[in-house]
Amino acid sequence: AEARIIYINPRMLSMLGYEPDELIGRLVPEIIAPEDQELLRKKQQERRQGIVDHYELRYLSKSGARIWTVTSVAPVKGPDGSYMGTIGMALDISTGCAPSSRSAKAKPATEAWWRPSMKAC
Repeated sequence: AEARIIYINPRMLSMLGYEPDELIGRLVPEIIAPEDQELLRKKQQERRQGIVDHYELRYLSKSGARIWTVTSVAPVKGPDGSYMGTIGMALDISTGCAPSSRSAKAKPATEAWWRPSMKAC
């Protein structure tokens, strides 16, 4: 199922180098590095099962640069308990750090929220 961005805060926009109208309505996989697409699909399936999680994920900036993050996500449920989408926060850990020490030099957290597109529901 597809996930569309419905909100993205100014800090995340700055991190990725986009304006709001360039991302709102786009599919989440469009801003995730190709090598992390399978991980993203797996994690999106887990979210539908109600799983809250955090993991490393590479976003793609507007310039095409990969931005390493620790992404924390949780399902958003409707009044009847059904899955409606995902709320997420991405912590930039890419700034000049080796993989083993990235989180020690992390930048402030950023948020992105998305939900499945109506076609996928």
